[in-house]
Amino acid sequence: MEHSSPPPESVVVDTGVYTGDCGYCKRDASSTSHGMIAKSMTAEVYQDLIDLGWRRSGTYLYKPDLNKTCCPQYTIRLSANDFQPSKSQAKLLKKWDSCVHAGGLSDHPMNKKQPQQPQQQQQQQ
Repeated sequence: MEHSSPPPESVVVDTGVYTGDCGYCKRDASSTSHGMIAKSMTAEVYQDLIDLGWRRSGTYLYKPDLNKTCCPQYTIRLSANDFQPSKSQAKLLKKWDSCVHAGGLSDHPMNKKQPQQPQQQQQQQ
């Protein structure tokens, strides 16, 4: 007799409502969300939550309360497979790639040697 394994299940721990400082405008206690920690979660449940406006950071899932948040966060969906960068995005990507593979941006102001300023000599009395 063959036993089939039980279907995967999602297990979450409700962490309740959280009110904290806004990560955008930095106002105190101005951002409110509801959260939970995912112990395990199926892809289907995860997709349903994302479609309902939930966000994720590691195993922590949260849904901002847009009516009680100073800087509402709106979800923008983008199909990564269909994305076509604009000219300016492609230029930045090429510069980033050059930086990563060449070890730095030689023309970046932070990488240019600055002329040394002579130290001010203290006047002797």
